[in-house]
Amino acid sequence: MSELTVNEASLQQYTNKVTITHTDVTTANASDAGTDTVTATAVTFKIPVSAGEIIQDATVKIVTAFDGDADVKVDVGHDNSSNIGSFIVSSSDNLGSAGYIRNTGAKLSINEGGSDADATIGHIYSADGHIFVRVTAGTAISGITAGEFKLSYNKLDAN
Repeated sequence: MSELTVNEASLQQYTNKVTITHTDVTTANASDAGTDTVTATAVTFKIPVSAGEIIQDATVKIVTAFDGDADVKVDVGHDNSSNIGSFIVSSSDNLGSAGYIRNTGAKLSINEGGSDADATIGHIYSADGHIFVRVTAGTAISGITAGEFKLSYNKLDAN
């Protein structure tokens, strides 16, 4: 799992980008600094965020479809419980084919499908925290044999 350098970020439309491959998922260990939880069917990666930072506009670009398990999904959010999909919420097998997933969670709903009247445009962290990226397999994480996606997001600093 790698992030953009400061110089790379200035050339992108997003301030931050993280790449996650099937190898990251299948070899994840809960004792790794960048991994929150590992179970037989899910791995949750965590990206540090400081107090006063705001997350806006998140996109998952599936570079290579995930293969080897029938139903691989991704959720991205501001906590690792009921709000795991607050930035990007999974749909059935959303990593199973190339494409994009953008702002499908309740915290980033202004840009995709819905009324602007009830939309939200970001989440501000009141304390140090994480962005949580959960990859869930239908059967077993160990069965994933291929795949790569890039999570791109805008992080603003209110400090």
